[in-house]
Amino acid sequence: MGLDADGLHGSYCRAVAVAGDTVLLTASRGPHGSRGAVYRRSLGASGAWEAVTDEVDGNIDTFWLDARDDAAAFVTEAGERWESGDAGRTWSLAGRVAGTPRAVAIA
Repeated sequence: MGLDADGLHGSYCRAVAVAGDTVLLTASRGPHGSRGAVYRRSLGASGAWEAVTDEVDGNIDTFWLDARDDAAAFVTEAGERWESGDAGRTWSLAGRVAGTPRAVAIA
């Protein structure tokens, strides 16, 4: 089975989470020095992925995206922490983390 990359700016994917009835996915052009972004699509749907963030420097890596109910969060290599309360439709900068991120979690 091949990767469904319709709408993604790159096919290198690292993180996936489910927010409500929506799948969130991170994608970039490759593992090193790339630009990452978050995409969304309804759970079980086919068709193009919808970009819901601008591209950021670096990947949005494994464990750097999380969701629970309609809440979602991700962190960037630069330490920016972004949050959504509407299953990834909109995002707001919630702060910065010190040092290299290891993971983001919604409690």
